[in-house]
Amino acid sequence: MALTVSLADPAWLELIGDDPAATPFHHPAWAETLADAYGLEAHGLVLELTGGGMAALPVVVLRRRRVSLPFTDCCEPLVGRSLGLAGISEDLEALRRQERLASIEVRSGIPGEAGFRCPSGYRHELALQGDLAAVTAGFDKSRVVRKLRRAEREGVAIRRTATARALLEDFYPLHVATRRRLGVPVQPRRFFAVLGERMLEAGLGFTLTAEVAGEPVSSAVFLVWNRRMIYKFSASERSHGDVGASQAIVRDAIRWGCENGCRSLDFGRTDHGSEGLRGFKLSWGATEHELTYTAFADRRPRAGTGRAHELLAHVLRRSPESLTRAVGSAAYRYTA
Repeated sequence: MALTVSLADPAWLELIGDDPAATPFHHPAWAETLADAYGLEAHGLVLELTGGGMAALPVVVLRRRRVSLPFTDCCEPLVGRSLGLAGISEDLEALRRQERLASIEVRSGIPGEAGFRCPSGYRHELALQGDLAAVTAGFDKSRVVRKLRRAEREGVAIRRTATARALLEDFYPLHVATRRRLGVPVQPRRFFAVLGERMLEAGLGFTLTAEVAGEPVSSAVFLVWNRRMIYKFSASERSHGDVGASQAIVRDAIRWGCENGCRSLDFGRTDHGSEGLRGFKLSWGATEHELTYTAFADRRPRAGTGRAHELLAHVLRRSPESLTRAVGSAAYRYTA
């Protein structure tokens, strides 16, 4: 049996809040941000398991699809400490057939006979444990420590904010420039406005911006809840060269996390083939995990064509920022 719960119902937060596996992506504010920004419907799904116990996961409704959750690096069902995920795949497939859905997609690897497991890259997680000295001892000397020393020489200053206005003024311009440089559609400005209002201003995250002589050169958005921190978005400009600004931001986030009782820093998803980004995350001493998504459907989902992505990237890199923003605003909700 499955029940749907409004994300605005305090019962949903009460249900998931006691689970140490819950991350900021399980918090109702994240799913509500996606729903509000992209005009989607979201709710909490509570599934009574045939083997006993219950599973809870936030879900976005996309016609005959249910996704937990789009634009989310990892969001596994919460089943409690003693149950584990074994057996839940059969219950999710049974729910799909009962509801006559085209698919139920979960941004997590779920063991079992039912469903298709889709390799989706890597996750990197750094244990914090409140001991800053122990964490910094694991930093790579060449890729982190030297960069941090350069940041000090260059006078890089870190500014922490937690408002929608600061997110749009400090982070978003760098985000637009970075996405254009990478040939990736820009997420709509409205998404970040809603993110700032629903999460940052509610104490569920913050922005760190690195400045040189008062000019923003790098910025990142971190989500925080249930003693877990997620490095969700980052952006930078290149006119000042590599002054160690990105490393200074991550070090400041680690310091903040240790001082405020966070158990871990999740660096988010890294696609296969993104070796530079993968190396950056490993250089902090983070533990690497294979990232797998699970789709319950009649047939295995088709992977996107690399050629199409390359062509789009080629066009966007050579397009004005106004076009990259327009493409993102028009198309992002359809890539969920």
